[in-house]
Amino acid sequence: MNLKISQHDINLEPFMSKPPDFNRKSILMQTERDIKSEIVNIIPLTSQEKLFHIKILDPCEREQ
Repeated sequence: MNLKISQHDINLEPFMSKPPDFNRKSILMQTERDIKSEIVNIIPLTSQEKLFHIKILDPCEREQ
């Protein structure tokens, strides 16, 4: 079975034209959500790129 999938440029989609404003939760897509977390480590990869290690915080743990 040969299924041909046509090419699609994801950059043409409206959500790819600019990053979402996470301060306005009403405009987020339904699949997106905010999760409380903290950055525990930052590893520089290049002069412009960094790798962030994050820890997802449990609501009970945040109160401590």
